[in-house]
Amino acid sequence: MSESIVLLLDGTPCTPAALRVACALRDLGAATLHVMHAAERSPPPRELIEQLGLDAASLRGCVIHDAAGDVSRAVLELAARERARAIVLCTTSASDAPRRSLGEHARGVLAEATVPVVLVRPDAVRPDWELREVLLPHDGTPATTQAIRPAATIARDARAKLLALHVATPGKARTTAAPRRAEPGSLPVPRYVDQPQHEWPAWASEFLERLEATSPLDPGQVRLFLGQGETGSEVLRVAETEHADLIVLAWHGTLDPDHAQVFKALLRHAPCPLMVLRVPAAGARRSPRPEMSTSR
Repeated sequence: MSESIVLLLDGTPCTPAALRVACALRDLGAATLHVMHAAERSPPPRELIEQLGLDAASLRGCVIHDAAGDVSRAVLELAARERARAIVLCTTSASDAPRRSLGEHARGVLAEATVPVVLVRPDAVRPDWELREVLLPHDGTPATTQAIRPAATIARDARAKLLALHVATPGKARTTAAPRRAEPGSLPVPRYVDQPQHEWPAWASEFLERLEATSPLDPGQVRLFLGQGETGSEVLRVAETEHADLIVLAWHGTLDPDHAQVFKALLRHAPCPLMVLRVPAAGARRSPRPEMSTSR
């Protein structure tokens, strides 16, 4: 059975943008595109294409499914059945309240997805969008390290640049600050976070060594960035200035008010789609997770 990409559509303004992203991911590995239409019953394909305002050529060869009942559950079951390597959907749907940054369907899928979920806002995909720059925020922890291989694989297969960003938060030297328990396998964070340039070369070298060990990505496709300040703002700044086409973000799976501030900021303001990789929190038991791999 071949791999697939699952795309959820319901006719929101985001629909053409989500289709463009899903088709790009499909084409990286010659996968089958499975489109879940969130309606009690889908009309014939030609009528559906007209209703959703889609490009018929983009949907050639895709498989269309109806999503009656619990839409999120239907998407997850389809993804499991078709061995999806990613799920693509809009951040909000037609049934969600205005100004909501993450809708009911997206929340439901994110809560249980075991494959990467790509979230798309209609204003975050240019008409000429394609994968040329993949941005990976990386804070040195094993959680974000798990995102290296999927991000590098996409960059390699798309012949895109991988932009790895480490953000150092200004403050006192680590030796004088209260010790923070590091997760096993963490990359060393610069000791003097108000003068990160002193240990940046060592951190960059370690990152590149881990990248080489996890993915055969051409070094010429990699660019490293060091940011200082609030993480969300720095990720947004680099995404804007470097014209990122996709941000790959590791996420612990919580949207509590006191957590996931970077995730929430990117949901609202990222200038491109966001690929979310759910990873267990430190100390949590890990469950098997399929690789985000593509094969030509």
